[in-house]
Amino acid sequence: MRSMSTLHGPAAIAACTVLALAAQGCGGGGGGGDDTATDPDTVSDATDTAGDTSVTDTAGDAPADTAGDTTVTDTAGDTAGDTAGDTPGDTAGDTPGDAEEDGEMACTPASTSCTDLAPPATLVPVIRVAEALPTLAGGTIAPGSYVLTSVTVFTGAGGATGPTGDEESAVMLFTAGEFQRAGEKHWTSSCEMDESSGTYTASGSTISVVMTCPDAMSFDAAFQADATHFSIQAEVDSVSVYTLE
Repeated sequence: MRSMSTLHGPAAIAACTVLALAAQGCGGGGGGGDDTATDPDTVSDATDTAGDTSVTDTAGDAPADTAGDTTVTDTAGDTAGDTAGDTPGDTAGDTPGDAEEDGEMACTPASTSCTDLAPPATLVPVIRVAEALPTLAGGTIAPGSYVLTSVTVFTGAGGATGPTGDEESAVMLFTAGEFQRAGEKHWTSSCEMDESSGTYTASGSTISVVMTCPDAMSFDAAFQADATHFSIQAEVDSVSVYTLE
């Protein structure tokens, strides 16, 4: 957890090896013995006589070519026993629940269990707006369970706008003077889960947090609350909004 805020394989290339098959034999006399027994590439070989030319089998010819066919290793995570030339990235029929092979990102679990809460499945994009950071006005935090509904980074006049590419999900539970939180933060190439719990007090527009799990620490943050929402200045330039379930 980053405080009470929203803290915020690969398909290996299949190895293909085509083995060349060569054939040699002796034709009878000077004219046109058929050496099909040793030259599997030609059905009727009327011109290849004694001292036959080596014929390389590159076409994967039928019946005789059984020892050097292309072998494709199944590295895409498909059904066991399926080795018939799978395309890298082919996730059809993959093992249910395997997030990585289906293009999803598996999260690193929280290092310490601090709550029975679980982050919601819905991820919230982190959005930039070219505005000044708003002043949060405090209020009374209603007891209950809150889910993260927005994360906004305020970049100031003329600043960057639009999604940052990061996504988050989180849930917070407020009871009398105590809190619990569980969240996930998804970056471009990684994902982490976090949990925390502790106590809090609110005075004016400041919430003072004493975290007891996973580590002992305390901090103050600007906040705002009404009957159905809780907002906190999660970072120097961002505000996270939670909505009462």
